[in-house]
Amino acid sequence: MNRHTERIAELVAKMKADNPQIIDLFLDQKLEDAAMLALLREQTSAVMQQQYPKAWAYYTGEEQTEQDYYKLMSTSMAYLRLMDYLDNEGKSFEDMNLKGQTVISSPLLLLRKILLGQECSFTLDFLEDMAHLMAQLSGAEERIIPTRNQVQEWMERHPSGLD
Repeated sequence: MNRHTERIAELVAKMKADNPQIIDLFLDQKLEDAAMLALLREQTSAVMQQQYPKAWAYYTGEEQTEQDYYKLMSTSMAYLRLMDYLDNEGKSFEDMNLKGQTVISSPLLLLRKILLGQECSFTLDFLEDMAHLMAQLSGAEERIIPTRNQVQEWMERHPSGLD
């Protein structure tokens, strides 16, 4: 097994361990894609309303000031991101990085294909990002906040901020 394939297997195993409830939805082959997305939306909405009401209020637009944003926790941000993925799944966008080429946003269905072992094209960066999201959703990812001294050291290494 090559290093790339090993890393994919590690990330898939990590997602299954960090967030088995959500990953089980993706792996349920009895569910059509649309049904899986609908069930994921339903469960995510319920969790947000019950456990993260500030995030739900921000998502629904009830509280959308800058101060409201900064009150959100890391896990709340992960749920907002998941809802954004659900809201935009299957939509077309002009990708200016591809000179205006139209692309379809489908990160959740792509993740499902990866988890089911179906043939699809993706980058390792995408899978790393999804693994971080799943860990963040479950609270399994430890959020390390750098010390003031660490930030100062980083800033001194790059005085212009342009490096």
